[in-house]
Amino acid sequence: MSGIILNKIHLSELSAAKGDTLESQKFAKEALQFSRETNVSSDILASLQQLSSVEHKNAAKYSKEYIKINDSVQQEERKAKDKSPVSPLKQTKLFKRKTNSRSKTETYCTSF
Repeated sequence: MSGIILNKIHLSELSAAKGDTLESQKFAKEALQFSRETNVSSDILASLQQLSSVEHKNAAKYSKEYIKINDSVQQEERKAKDKSPVSPLKQTKLFKRKTNSRSKTETYCTSF
């Protein structure tokens, strides 16, 4: 998380702990604004989470946006994981595991 956004979130948390709701909301909104400018998903998610905890009036709106972005991030991570090639070491282990289940006496050598 970038320094400015993290600081704004911490200032929002500190203001909330002191009971200054307006100041807390101001810092959380600034964090969200900066995170949208940088377009870093994790920063946006952290800012939305903080906003939903300090601005109760719009908490549902921020929570819905959080869920939407988080779901998109998870889908992209799954796609990337599915597309990533299996390393040669993993291929060898998978091959050995498959052959070991067929016959305990067979030995195979693989090289990549």
